Amino acid sequence: MAEIKTGGAAFPVTFEGGSNNGDAPFFHEGMTLRDYFAAKALNGLLAGQFRDTGSLNLNELPEEAYRIADAMIAAREGGAK
Repeated sequence: MAEIKTGGAAFPVTFEGGSNNGDAPFFHEGMTLRDYFAAKALNGLLAGQFRDTGSLNLNELPEEAYRIADAMIAAREGGAK
């Protein structure tokens, strides 16, 4: 199975002083860029194509959203996946 490119962290956060009683900064990656893109794509599918044509069923929507997200990540990298 091919490695899935996630695009890295969508909203990384570093808190100075962080945890461990302020001894070290705390870093949290948050969701991946792939998950963020898929959520945005799913929103569009639900608002547009699915409602208007009924061409996708509910079981296909998440898969289609991640296909769109993967294409968006590939486009950011300057090529096809």
